[in-house]
Amino acid sequence: MNDEAYSPDSTIEAYRSVRQADCAERAFMLDAVGIRSEMRFEAPFHLLRVDRADAARAAEHLALYERERRPPPPPAPLPDGKPHA
Repeated sequence: MNDEAYSPDSTIEAYRSVRQADCAERAFMLDAVGIRSEMRFEAPFHLLRVDRADAARAAEHLALYERERRPPPPPAPLPDGKPHA
């Protein structure tokens, strides 16, 4: 997250959400891997923008982050419904 303003032509939207916290969380993650970002509000969405040069890396890291956040699948049911089998 950087307070310096990007020019509109040099950035691209990397993520959007109606929740500001979702964008802030992803901005924090991108900052941790060295990708500068900027948050904006364009009703009704909060946008996360990155430099065009970093767009592919940002998309890759955001996709990995989404996969890591998914809950694990539920355990397989036990055979015959016997809990201690």
